Amino acid sequence: MKTLDLSDLTFLIVDDSLYMRKLLRTLLLGYGVRSVNEADSAQAAMQSIHGNLPDIILCDWEMPEKSGIALLDEIRGSKQKELRFLPFIMVSGHSEKSRVQQARDHGANHYLVKPISAETLYNRIARTVLTEPDFIESGAYFGPDRRFRDDENYEGEERRGR
Repeated sequence: MKTLDLSDLTFLIVDDSLYMRKLLRTLLLGYGVRSVNEADSAQAAMQSIHGNLPDIILCDWEMPEKSGIALLDEIRGSKQKELRFLPFIMVSGHSEKSRVQQARDHGANHYLVKPISAETLYNRIARTVLTEPDFIESGAYFGPDRRFRDDENYEGEERRGR
C-alpha cells in the first residue's frame, strides 16, 4: 500500500484512558501526523471540536458519563455541516457483531477493536482518507452510506440483475 501523507491532518483522540490516548498519539505521530488533540471525555471532546475542528476523530466506546455512541449521535445530529460530516472511527474493546452494527447504525465510518495494531489503525485511516463516502439521511439515521463500492477492481461474475 502506498504511504499516505497525513502530516496536514488533525486528529482528535477521545478516550478516558491516558494509556490508550498515549498509544494512539504515538502511532499517529509515527505515521507523520503533526497535529493530535486529546480529550478524556465526550464533553471535553465537544469543547475541543468547537475550538479546533479535527479532520478525523478516534473515539473510545465506553467512557464515564457519556459514551462514544452518545458523542457520535451528537456529532451526526449537529446542525453544523462541517461537524456533522466529520469522519469518526469508533474504538472499542468489544468485538461482538451487535456492537459493530450499533456503531455503524449510529453513523461511525469505521470500527476498531482493541487491542489495535499499527497496521489496522493505519488501514482504517487510509480508507477514511482515500474514500469520501456519500452521507445519507433515512429516518433516524444520518451517516456514511454503508454500501462500499469498488467496481473498477471487480473481476468476478455479476450475479445481480439476472
